[in-house]
Amino acid sequence: MIESLPIEQLKQIAIDFYKGLIFSDRHCESADDIRSTFMTLMFITDPEQIKEIVENSGLIFEYISNAGPLAVNGRPVFMSMRLLNRKDTDLMFDMAKKLLESEQALLAEGN
Repeated sequence: MIESLPIEQLKQIAIDFYKGLIFSDRHCESADDIRSTFMTLMFITDPEQIKEIVENSGLIFEYISNAGPLAVNGRPVFMSMRLLNRKDTDLMFDMAKKLLESEQALLAEGN
């Protein structure tokens, strides 16, 4: 089970995601892309553990600053990963959407 994070931490993740400081499974096109990006998943050999991660995580992510020196098909490679549960993921994306909407509103004010 993936524990919920405090709201302040989710706000910071939303800001960082919006700023492009975070790379996530949403940037990948396939399960193979996710595994080759988040190398930790390649080393999990227990199918039940992989199933649990996939079923319980809403978002697999890591800060781009933690990427290794190599890239695979233009994607960064991470030896670490962070997880959000589904509820926190929905909340974080709602916050990121509000950031985008407020930026768009601000840009539209002068027109």
